[in-house]
Amino acid sequence: MATDYTVFVHLLGPDGQVWGQVDRAPGDGQRPTSGWLPGEVLLDRYAVPLEVGAPSGVYRVEVGLYEAATGRRLPVKDANGSPLPDDRVLLDQEVQVQ
Repeated sequence: MATDYTVFVHLLGPDGQVWGQVDRAPGDGQRPTSGWLPGEVLLDRYAVPLEVGAPSGVYRVEVGLYEAATGRRLPVKDANGSPLPDDRVLLDQEVQVQ
């Protein structure tokens, strides 16, 4: 990729609202997307703090990439390269918050 993108990780509460968020360059700024190689796999960990007052319940995690200068998100494609109707990936893993 020629552009350096920012990763977003959101915790979506039972109400669908974002109750936790982290936005940063991959690899804590050490692995910009312009340096990624085709087929490369990058492990990148994110600790997402919950906002004060976040309700208890089941939370979902959504992730994606965007261009910091414009806020434009990258489109998401399936394994065959076909575009999906969304600009984020909603992970299957649920998080229980009490």
